[in-house]
Amino acid sequence: MKKYVILFALLGALLVVTSCSEDRAVAPERSITQADLTQADYERIAAEIVLRSGWEFDEEVEIPEKAAGGDQHAEVNYHIIDFEREMIGDVAHYSYQLRIGSGPYDVIGLHRVVRERRPYWPIRTHKNIFLQHGDAVGFVKFMFGAATPSAPDQHAVAIYLAENGVDVWGIDQNWVLVPEEITDFSFMAEWGFDNQIANLRIGLAVARLSRLFTGSGFGRMHLLGYSSGGWLGFAYLNDEAARPACQRHVKGFVNADAFYKCGSDNEAGRLLVCGDVAFLFAGRKQIRYLRSVI
Repeated sequence: MKKYVILFALLGALLVVTSCSEDRAVAPERSITQADLTQADYERIAAEIVLRSGWEFDEEVEIPEKAAGGDQHAEVNYHIIDFEREMIGDVAHYSYQLRIGSGPYDVIGLHRVVRERRPYWPIRTHKNIFLQHGDAVGFVKFMFGAATPSAPDQHAVAIYLAENGVDVWGIDQNWVLVPEEITDFSFMAEWGFDNQIANLRIGLAVARLSRLFTGSGFGRMHLLGYSSGGWLGFAYLNDEAARPACQRHVKGFVNADAFYKCGSDNEAGRLLVCGDVAFLFAGRKQIRYLRSVI
């Protein structure tokens, strides 16, 4: 009897390993339970976004229990603490602030810029991209037409891509959303690249699941990192490369406006980067937490 128990245990472990090694674009298993802010529940957040945005669930996709049940409206705002929709030309810009932890500033922004077949019916498309901002400002960097009257909408990368049939998603990292009046940044002590990588993973996972639930499939996304977001993108890829294939969200990466390697003919660039490194290390030694103001 004992040997059969061991055999079944080994078979079960083998099934887990093999199922994770395949990159299949299928709906994830139902796993939504009571929300726990100590660990992001990607499915639940995506279901809340679909419901709050007024999008239709794809009838051919198995959706999470909480979204399918009768109590979804009571739960729809558990993670979403702010939501806006605006039309910019002929594309819709959806923006959300999502609570992802129990701390007062454990909040990220998530954005979607997309053409619609009719109001609240985003197009279904396999073309997609996820935008990671750099320093100084958040996702608004990709929305210059809406943020700066002197710049026409068609010059904003998010608008341009959406007008051409790309489903555009992006993030505001938690440090971007800290209120301006805050002066004590000690809570940022652990907000290094590990924190930003975790936030980016949440954003990508939720974007993919939202696309799955609304009929655009569960394919991996292209990631663009702008400026320091380019360095973050490389760090994210490094983290994701150590994960099983079924836990990876990125299909391709675009490094925009960020140094990757300086050639021997670019001494000025090398000195610039080395100066930045020295500045950041000096601030770390003095326990100073740097943040940008929108």
